[in-house]
Amino acid sequence: MEMQRARADTDTAGGIPLELKQHLNRPVSDPDADPLVEWASLNKLYPHVYEVALEYLGILATSVPSERLFSRAGQLITKERNRLSGQHVEQILFMQSVDEATWFDKYGLKNA
Repeated sequence: MEMQRARADTDTAGGIPLELKQHLNRPVSDPDADPLVEWASLNKLYPHVYEVALEYLGILATSVPSERLFSRAGQLITKERNRLSGQHVEQILFMQSVDEATWFDKYGLKNA
């Protein structure tokens, strides 16, 4: 029985995992239904799809982080710094976004 379940979880149909194919072929949920209740019921039917949904379908309730990022990018890319490559801009913005305590705590360094 356990062997059959393990095989059912890994079977593919046309290159798509069977569980995902079954989920995609099910009828569309009622648009007025509560999505949290819908996903709670789907957890039992499609546990792997549910896990992926939890990881990738989280939606930010605010646009503040993206607005903050655009603001920082605008402050970084100026007339004097217009030759920064996209990769360098990305790296600088990343370094600015990480909390100093994270770096210092992780590597056991003293924050000056």
